[in-house]
Amino acid sequence: MYEFCHLSLQEYLCAVYIVRAPLETQSIEYLAKHPAQLAIAVALSSHPSNWFANLILHFDNLNSFDDASMASFLSRVITERPNFQKSEPLGLAILRLFKHYRKNSQVCKHLGGMMKIQSILESLATALRSYVLSGRVATSADFVEVTLRPNLVNIYKFSFPSVGAFPKAYMSELKNISGSSLLQENMD
Repeated sequence: MYEFCHLSLQEYLCAVYIVRAPLETQSIEYLAKHPAQLAIAVALSSHPSNWFANLILHFDNLNSFDDASMASFLSRVITERPNFQKSEPLGLAILRLFKHYRKNSQVCKHLGGMMKIQSILESLATALRSYVLSGRVATSADFVEVTLRPNLVNIYKFSFPSVGAFPKAYMSELKNISGSSLLQENMD
């Protein structure tokens, strides 16, 4: 039997174990029940952007998270402040999260907190190059929905989300970021 003098030491050791084992061999259902350790694992990984994206985009992992565990996970990711780098998979993960949880105000609040990180905004702008608007953006809509471009060549080991969403409130910020051609072409 092991005992830890403080929960943070236990969380750290668990996160180190999670990062060192291949994600696809671990039980996502188990990890989803331990969002704090999972968030620390993202921060400890050598490439937090890819680790986070793989967690969200692979193996239909989102179905393993209930609303409360996802809100807790995202809140802890913000607290841990991983060194996210601009990457298309990270942007794809954010599109998928907003689409999946857009009716959950708690999850969207934490996703909004993540949108304050410049590399996440840049990643989202990069990912949007692979999408077209699903329809006309209504002035009353809170979210902009996008659909994957037809005949897109996928260079990743995961499927792109066929549809995604992001809050309309970020349109002007995303328009100013280089690479967000969808926004420049369709939302002026």
